[in-house]
Amino acid sequence: MLDVAIIGGGPAGLSAALVLGRCQRRVLVIDSGRPRNGASRGLHGFLTRDGINPHELRRLGREQLHSYSTVKLRDQKVADVKRHDGRFTLLLEDGHQVEARFVLFSTGREDVLPEQPGFREFFGRGVYHCPHCDGWEH
Repeated sequence: MLDVAIIGGGPAGLSAALVLGRCQRRVLVIDSGRPRNGASRGLHGFLTRDGINPHELRRLGREQLHSYSTVKLRDQKVADVKRHDGRFTLLLEDGHQVEARFVLFSTGREDVLPEQPGFREFFGRGVYHCPHCDGWEH
């Protein structure tokens, strides 16, 4: 039985895992490996990491979690979550089940891209959707 299952391994999920690991909580971070910001060349607004490649930030965050023996990482998707008897059961896409006292959803958002020629190919590299993320540079 886990203390917390974290669904989503981006900056929010990894930060939560770090804090919970420091509190010696049994934590599993379940991450699909498809970050929303994966198309971006750089993330901004993270102190000491402004402009870092999103995949590099994820790699560094995961690496730092190795120091905490109570935190585990699983590259997987969650297919279903059910609550019963004061706990949660998570069904993973590969058929495995995980039980936890709490679930933290840190999945962020999913962008629905318009079906316009070239949009998907240039998303994050000429087509920008976030003035907060990319406004300064453009």
